[in-house]
Amino acid sequence: MTSAMTWPGFGPIAFPMLTFGAGLMLWLMLLPLVFRRLVFEPAVQPQLRPTLFIVAAPFGLAAGALITLFPELPWQGPFVLLSGGAFFIVALILQLRFIAAAGITLSWWATTFPVAVVASGFFRLGEVAGPIALYLGWSLLALACLTTSFAIIATFRAAWCTCAKTVARAEREIEAMQGEA
Repeated sequence: MTSAMTWPGFGPIAFPMLTFGAGLMLWLMLLPLVFRRLVFEPAVQPQLRPTLFIVAAPFGLAAGALITLFPELPWQGPFVLLSGGAFFIVALILQLRFIAAAGITLSWWATTFPVAVVASGFFRLGEVAGPIALYLGWSLLALACLTTSFAIIATFRAAWCTCAKTVARAEREIEAMQGEA
């Protein structure tokens, strides 16, 4: 659905329409499976909990595609989709203990795109939907900045640990070789 949302507005519209339809169909098939997994299966491991935000991305992508492909449509349809994505994001954020158990891990990268795409959709509707859309957009943008900061910190920490382990292993190998000589 990303290609439909980012269609430049010139050239044949058939490809973005095809990808939007296929993405929408796959999303509608996948959504019940994801919710079944969340409700009836064991809880997601704590370090993977930020990946649950991925479920919010199709809401923003579908709204963005509707805004791009059908600009004459009333704004309420995309606003409802964006509200669904925002609701899911807020529902996850409000489960502080559940999300905090994840710690700062690389899985926070899974939050950046879904939160940003829903925020950008609200910004795109800001002119027609009024200040509430802009307020939601700014709030979600601040959250996207926060989750991106978590992801960057986790990346630096992982890189540092990897480098430190590599250096330590290399030093042990050098000491072992010097001992053999």
